[in-house]
Amino acid sequence: HAMRLVTQSLFPSFRIRCDPLPHCPTTFNRLMAGYLVHAHDEHTIAVLYCELHAHHGEKAQIILYENELCLTPVTTIVLTDCTVSVEKVGINCSCFVIEGHDFASRTMTERKLWLRAVSNVKVKLQNLAPNPSQEQLTHFRSAINEHLETVRSTFEEPVDCDPLLLRCPRRCTSRAPVCTSDVVLSDSSNNAALWSLDQEVAAVSANSTRCALKGIDAPTRSE
Repeated sequence: HAMRLVTQSLFPSFRIRCDPLPHCPTTFNRLMAGYLVHAHDEHTIAVLYCELHAHHGEKAQIILYENELCLTPVTTIVLTDCTVSVEKVGINCSCFVIEGHDFASRTMTERKLWLRAVSNVKVKLQNLAPNPSQEQLTHFRSAINEHLETVRSTFEEPVDCDPLLLRCPRRCTSRAPVCTSDVVLSDSSNNAALWSLDQEVAAVSANSTRCALKGIDAPTRSE
């Protein structure tokens, strides 16, 4: 429970979206998009807006943006017919891995949805399916939206509390080619927030989050 509380406290209020943004051509191939916790490096995590694209040619992609405005890409994960996407095993664990990138969703239901969508894209790549038409894209999005409505009642209520990890100071990093700063994640934020996993904030919970993203058991804190 403590690990889930820390993870959920980092997310802004949002709903998974399937429709592209009219003002943003890079989203026109979108299948679904929403916030995920992304393991930025060994010591920090970032809450990024992740967008799964339909296949095009022999690949597909997940674009990670700073926020839902989709104006500033942070990095891109290329998906192929050999892409590895697996869930992390654990009690109430919402962590999963796609092509070596560690993620955590708000809920286990959302994790299942992301992995299922990636798997469906991978099947199309394996079968050398032609590029989808706009009509087919609309159909794919409708199917995801219908599934969202079906499982929405199983979504957990959002946690109404401040983030339980400390924000990192502004810095540039090699993995994400943008500078990040300690800003509040909201509809108007322009930068992604980095959260430190080394500060002893909600000590047991923070340590559990770090261990979950690394796929190991968390040690118990001694008094």
